[in-house]
Amino acid sequence: MQQHAAEAITGSDGDVVLLSPTGTGKTLAYLLPLVQLIERDATNLSPLTSIPSPLCLVITPGRELALQTHNVLYSMGCGLRSTACYGGRPAMDEHKVLKEVRPQIVFGTPGRLNDHLDKGNISRYNIRYLVIDEFDKCLEMGFHAEMAKLIKSLPALQQRILLSATNAEQIPQFVNMAKKGTVIDFLPDDEQTSRVTLYEVHSPQKDKLETLRQLLLSVGDESSIVFLNYRDSVERVNDFLRKQGFTTSYFHGGLEQNSARICSTGSATVRPTSLSLPTSPHAALTFPTFKTSSTTICPRARRPTSTAWAAPPAGTPPAAHSSSSMPLSTSPSLSLTIHH
Repeated sequence: MQQHAAEAITGSDGDVVLLSPTGTGKTLAYLLPLVQLIERDATNLSPLTSIPSPLCLVITPGRELALQTHNVLYSMGCGLRSTACYGGRPAMDEHKVLKEVRPQIVFGTPGRLNDHLDKGNISRYNIRYLVIDEFDKCLEMGFHAEMAKLIKSLPALQQRILLSATNAEQIPQFVNMAKKGTVIDFLPDDEQTSRVTLYEVHSPQKDKLETLRQLLLSVGDESSIVFLNYRDSVERVNDFLRKQGFTTSYFHGGLEQNSARICSTGSATVRPTSLSLPTSPHAALTFPTFKTSSTTICPRARRPTSTAWAAPPAGTPPAAHSSSSMPLSTSPSLSLTIHH
């Protein structure tokens, strides 16, 4: 997959869509060829100005993925300068970092990137590469307007790279993809893999807390992750399990950023049979090592297909993204996924 992506990204200036399951190396698949392109283009830039002038913007749906990818680039030791920009902290602090680091790649959420562009904290005139990581999640989270504004404001943009772990029905018109491009499709034909076993556990009672307790006890001493739909459910289940003697950590979108970071990075004390309770399985978060159970599904990769696409007609509305959700107390069953 990484080889196909590298050939498509560096082989031409055409746009690229990379579809591959979570955990298959999409981050390196686009970072490695981008490093080559940026190192090549950096030699042709005009002398340094007072405003940081990155060559690449990477849009992410959340701060966790922005930070994670920024750290991956740093760990590569390639020498490129980067920083992560996201909401929940003062933009002025980020502005100071931008002036000090003068990044060649900026990772960030759509709203915060627009903010820095509007204020002139980063120059828009040298940005040649745009990556939208988890672009389907960006759409689901309602970032249409922010992304449309950002893309429209980049006059020197040459190449767009979209990444996703699911197959979006249609790329929105505002992305302004080239008339023809390359789709690298590593998505599996089915959702099940040899690494994952899916069980459905039925609860005899409408309130499934007791069933969940027994299920976690049956897992043994390994750590577990439980996903729920609502913040109230997260806190309710967390309180119940603590009273039952479980050592737990929890987080959701309503927590203060510092509190959420403690849980998501594993800085808090986590003992066997501990439980993390996020509200969404799509968040790109870094957990302590969980060996046994979670609700993550990792499909098996298959042979890739590379195809050309035709851009949708002008004015075509973006595909609707909807999902039904139910609080823990009313959903019909509990699901457990075992990772071997």
